[in-house]
Amino acid sequence: MAKFVLTRLIETIPVLLLASLLVFAILHLIPGDPIDAMLGAAAFGVGDPAEHQRLVVQIRAQLGLDDPLWQQYVRWLFGAMRLDLGESFIRHAAVTELIAARLPSTIELAFAALLISVVIGISSGIIAALRRNTPVDGAVMIVSLAGVSLPSFWSAMILILVFSVSLNLVPATGSGGFDRLILPAVVLGYEGAALIARLTRASLLEVLSREYIRTARAKGLPNRSVVLGHALR
Repeated sequence: MAKFVLTRLIETIPVLLLASLLVFAILHLIPGDPIDAMLGAAAFGVGDPAEHQRLVVQIRAQLGLDDPLWQQYVRWLFGAMRLDLGESFIRHAAVTELIAARLPSTIELAFAALLISVVIGISSGIIAALRRNTPVDGAVMIVSLAGVSLPSFWSAMILILVFSVSLNLVPATGSGGFDRLILPAVVLGYEGAALIARLTRASLLEVLSREYIRTARAKGLPNRSVVLGHALR
């Protein structure tokens, strides 16, 4: 097991390098200049043009943006290996500090979304399998189909319009507190729950038709014991 994990970790190194190289190249191909974002209004002709040009030259020299692209990439790569991702152009703070400040909320949201995906997905899949070809099964399949078909941003906009704008039940922005966590957690967990529900239903229907399940039922075991103790094992 340890060898397998180590092999997988080693295999991710070239993937990460290629991904970082592609992102670096795309950022330099798209229109715009990061210096304009740093200077704000001065970049759009507000203020002294000569002073603006002097600042542009000075900042480009400080950041090394006049160096060849390969040198900029290598410098960034070695900095990333030391967990030095540079400074944010907009917030003027270290990127690692900004990430660390938001990491607890990100982990909290990811855990909540995972919990919703697993609990609702498995429960819905079991109910749909046990109520096969009934309105309950059809409803679960329709809702799960929507979950795997709709993009998350579309589901988020619908839920915000309904529960935040129209009903005013939960806030649409911010962090901290269950009321601010539930909406994004449901949005992120919906797609996972839909996929898990469909997989659970299909797998459970296949298992329920096997011989050992029929034998367990013939012995008089309760349906709950058959499903939870044998079919889901």
